[in-house]
Amino acid sequence: MLQDCDMQPEDLDCCGADGGGSVADFFRFAGNSDVLPGYVAPATDAGFMLNLDLSGGAGTVALPAAAGVLPGTIVAVRKTDATNNVGTVIGQGGDTVSGPIILSQQYECLIYERRGAAEWVSWANDDGYIHPNITNGSIRVATGGNARGAEARDWQQSRAAATQVASGARAGILNGQNNTAAGADSTSCGRGNDVQAPESGNFSGNGNEVSGLGYNANVAGQDNDVGKLIGGTARAVNLGGNTNTVDDIDAANVGGTTNTVNGSQAANLGGHDNSAQALDAANAGGTNNDVLAPQGFNGGGSNNIVAATATESANIGGDGNNINGDDAANAGGTNNVLDGDRAGNLAGNDNSVAAADAANAGGVSNVISGVKGFNGGGTDNDVSGDNAANVGGDGKTITGVDAAAVGGNTNTINGARSVALGGQNNQLDGDNAAVMGAGNYVAGEGAFAIGRDAAADRPCEFAQGAGSGTQGAAQGGQLIYAAVCPGGAVTELDLANVAGAYLNLLDGDNYAVQVREATAKVGGAFSAAAWFANAANSGMIWRDAGVTAGIFSGPQLGVMNDAAVFAPTLELFADVANNRLAVYIDNTGGPDAYAVVVIGYAKRNG
Repeated sequence: MLQDCDMQPEDLDCCGADGGGSVADFFRFAGNSDVLPGYVAPATDAGFMLNLDLSGGAGTVALPAAAGVLPGTIVAVRKTDATNNVGTVIGQGGDTVSGPIILSQQYECLIYERRGAAEWVSWANDDGYIHPNITNGSIRVATGGNARGAEARDWQQSRAAATQVASGARAGILNGQNNTAAGADSTSCGRGNDVQAPESGNFSGNGNEVSGLGYNANVAGQDNDVGKLIGGTARAVNLGGNTNTVDDIDAANVGGTTNTVNGSQAANLGGHDNSAQALDAANAGGTNNDVLAPQGFNGGGSNNIVAATATESANIGGDGNNINGDDAANAGGTNNVLDGDRAGNLAGNDNSVAAADAANAGGVSNVISGVKGFNGGGTDNDVSGDNAANVGGDGKTITGVDAAAVGGNTNTINGARSVALGGQNNQLDGDNAAVMGAGNYVAGEGAFAIGRDAAADRPCEFAQGAGSGTQGAAQGGQLIYAAVCPGGAVTELDLANVAGAYLNLLDGDNYAVQVREATAKVGGAFSAAAWFANAANSGMIWRDAGVTAGIFSGPQLGVMNDAAVFAPTLELFADVANNRLAVYIDNTGGPDAYAVVVIGYAKRNG
């Protein structure tokens, strides 16, 4: 037998397509005219090249009787036909044949050596034996299996199916068992791996499949699929893990279990049961996360979804978060939902950011549905006004545009640009209004209520409640009257210069009122002669059983530095016909002026 020699497959030519060459030629060293030791040439060596033509069907070929040849005699058997019919090598007269005995490919050769008295041993039983195919340049180290591809290299010795060979042109199986390299220029290693795509490879692991257009790869792991579901997959890669699927162009999965990447240029870095299913989508890890939007991202956590509508949106972590708006982001928390474009949520759980450019910083069960709205935390807050904001607290409702609440609980802000500063159970319906305390109601534009159970329902009213349990039942406050007072006329002043705004009385109202300050100004220039001082009008006004009455001191004449310039009269009285407090300026003796009167009150109802 051949020992310690440098003979290469390309040095062998007995299995050439033309059938030429002798057995002696077959066993020559390249560049050496000597035949191998142990070779015994018969009168003609044609008897030692046994050609097997199976074009008519499967068949057998018998080796020479061992007793008739010398020990060390070599015999080669070659299959000459191109059919898939299988040939079997047998011995004669009880001779045993050890090693491979099946030929299935055209020009396949099996080489046997007589060793025992009645024994033929295949060189395939010796270390380093190879099976060259001179016709297509392929090499294999085991018999059986389907034909190898042109110039293929198949180094595995064990397979479970005939297809598990290097059947692709220039394909290679470098080691392992039950591997397939069917794509041209493909490579397969490991156990039970199947490479169908050209210029693709599987480099280790078990049960992995690489398909698609080509240039795909699986580096390691088990039962991973690259390019199996979408036939147009190219340049995709899975680096490891178990049962991962990578099925789009330039896509990648780094590791983990049961992850799916089927977006072009998409990637999953790890975790399990995650998916990145859109162009340039990415998932960094976690469990059961789905990134369905182009350029979407999930950083971790579990059960998070970046929906198909959420282009360029991201979820950083947390559990059960759902992003539907474009360019939106959720940093963490649980069961948060972002429906608005460019919306954001930092943390918390069960929060909803439904409007564009809105944000929630944390808390529980907060809803932000106003455009550019903001919630800073807390629980069960609802911010539906555009540009509105809530900072903490519980159970607040903000519907007004540009409105805000800071702390507190169960406050409702419906007025635009209004604000609640802490407290609880307050309601602001007036625009540009404010409230502090508890149980207060503000309906007047620009009004302000503090204390408890106050009602500021007139323009620019200040009300401080005494905590009677009923809004507006017991409080003190201040009203501002203002109006242009034409010269030569008597003018009724409106509250805060709002036409038709007065201190109207409800049944049961009882007010004590006093003028705190009053001023009037003539023309555009400052005039010391235009000031009232110490206006002392005061009195009582009430309404009972639908009838309004009042008692007032006055009228009060203005105390002037120069009475000749401006000497109006301020009058307060009960307007019984209209159920209201009437505030008049009598300017019959002076020029046009602008008057402001500040009136304080104490109120009781009931």
